[in-house]
Amino acid sequence: MFPYWLLFGAFAAGALGTHPTLQQRRSLGLLWLGALLIVAMIGLRYEIGVDWGNYLVIWDNAAWASYQQLLSGYAGDPAFYSIVWLLRRGGAEFWVLNFLCALFFTWGLVKFANQQANPWLAVAVAVPYLVIVIAMSGIRQATAIGFVFLALTAFPEKRTLRFLIWVGIAATFHASAILVVPLAGLSFTKNRFQAVMLLLAMALGGAYLLGRTFTEYANDYITEGQLESSGTVFRLAMNVLPALLFFKYKNLMGLQEHEKTLWRNFSYLAFFCILLFVVVPSSTAVDRLLLYIYPLQMLVLSRLPMAATPKQGGRILLTSGILCYLAATLFVFLSYGVNAYAYIPYKMIPVFEG
Repeated sequence: MFPYWLLFGAFAAGALGTHPTLQQRRSLGLLWLGALLIVAMIGLRYEIGVDWGNYLVIWDNAAWASYQQLLSGYAGDPAFYSIVWLLRRGGAEFWVLNFLCALFFTWGLVKFANQQANPWLAVAVAVPYLVIVIAMSGIRQATAIGFVFLALTAFPEKRTLRFLIWVGIAATFHASAILVVPLAGLSFTKNRFQAVMLLLAMALGGAYLLGRTFTEYANDYITEGQLESSGTVFRLAMNVLPALLFFKYKNLMGLQEHEKTLWRNFSYLAFFCILLFVVVPSSTAVDRLLLYIYPLQMLVLSRLPMAATPKQGGRILLTSGILCYLAATLFVFLSYGVNAYAYIPYKMIPVFEG
């Protein structure tokens, strides 16, 4: 367990040593050094994560399959399978794929965190689940989330084209990333008519471009598989809590009006997921959607100390409380999580041993 606690402890220490501010940052500085630790732990891991075996099968299949066979054999996500195919043709080893995806994920994570009042705390929020559980297992969706983070960094300056490009790239790694577009698009609509037309256009475009992919997802998660994920109810609560805090402190978080609308939409989605959890047969389907709400946790919890109290002492105390909550989350997963066996003990690829 020690490597995981080392990772969390590094960002927790940075969070406690950072004075919350919303001034524009010219350099990520030491935060990138911490990012290297994330990349190394994700990219150089060996037999870590529930989906390790599944991705190894994909990797082995790419050794003999043609490019068209590989793409047609799996539903959508062409960028990911293209990278797999190219790496196999180039003679790369499996860890290179993991390392490359770790770079994409961490790049977006840190860029988004750097826009928050306490970047170290923002990353610390992501470590117990998004970094350790998701990025060290479901590398396709983790990579997509990395590009979603990059899209969100374009939002404060209303760089719509850049936002759409990053989300488009994210969708080529995991098509579910396209669900972020309505949340942002609705932040710019001025009335209900515009909102309805925007949603209709997105629905038609998504059905045309990604219809087969979402059909496969529905078949896996709902129709046949009805896959279940342990702990979904707790992750629902982890998203609902920052949603409630957002509505209480949104005017004190240093957000522009269009940003408030965006994160309001994220908060509404967090509440909507409660209903989905009740009516959708597969908790895994809901769990996958919850991953795209995770930026809300990072934004709210990293800005909360600045928004909730004007005194530095109070901010340090509140930051410590948030870190204790995150540490408890990590402890529960590592000690009692159903899938903890897939992460303990942590191992690096054999070529780096000894």
